[in-house]
Amino acid sequence: MIISDMKIKEIKKVNDLTIIYLSGGIMGGIAGVKLTEKFEELINEKRCQKIILDLKAVSWMNSSGLGIITSLLTEAKKLNVQFKLAGVTERIISLFMITKLLSVFDIYKTVEEAIESFEGE
Repeated sequence: MIISDMKIKEIKKVNDLTIIYLSGGIMGGIAGVKLTEKFEELINEKRCQKIILDLKAVSWMNSSGLGIITSLLTEAKKLNVQFKLAGVTERIISLFMITKLLSVFDIYKTVEEAIESFEGE
């Protein structure tokens, strides 16, 4: 699925865990709408209780993209779905730091580390 410059490369589902692999750049507009729609479709499935958003292949994100990711977290929390980010680049980490949102998200270096963190909860 192509969403402007951003692509949803793959969606993997294992039991109650869903991993969404993104690539490209995350920004507002139609890209944000499409990502949000797909995310809401996934979290409204009864068996989806954990989501990892893999940003390893995301090259950039603007403030609108940050707003989109923040709204995904808000939607997940409303439905008691655990939401984690993985593979976040240093460039995007700095965006989270500048906006003081770094502590709001559960961020892991790899998808594997994010999966392991669920096991400890």
